[in-house]
Amino acid sequence: MDLSSNECGIGVEGAHALADLLRRDGLPALETLCFSGNKIQDEGVVALAEALCEMPQTSLKELDLADVDMSDVGMKALALLVRRGPTGRMRILDLLELLTQVTKESLA
Repeated sequence: MDLSSNECGIGVEGAHALADLLRRDGLPALETLCFSGNKIQDEGVVALAEALCEMPQTSLKELDLADVDMSDVGMKALALLVRRGPTGRMRILDLLELLTQVTKESLA
């Protein structure tokens, strides 16, 4: 199952709603979660990462959070997800916009 909601105007509240759904129903068949271009900010990223960490099992292979207005707070939550969460099948973690911004700042 794929959930692609790229650039749909989803904000922090929408990210919390999805996190609640993940906690409640688990969505074990979810393979792709794409939220790029939605301004879910650190708060939304943390909510999603925590919910994914709490899932007993997942089929998640791709998590796309490019251009979601995330800072190091969101990055730390994702690092915990990768380290501690049930992400053994995840092959793609797309943070392109954030990495591009960090690269631009480091070159300035």
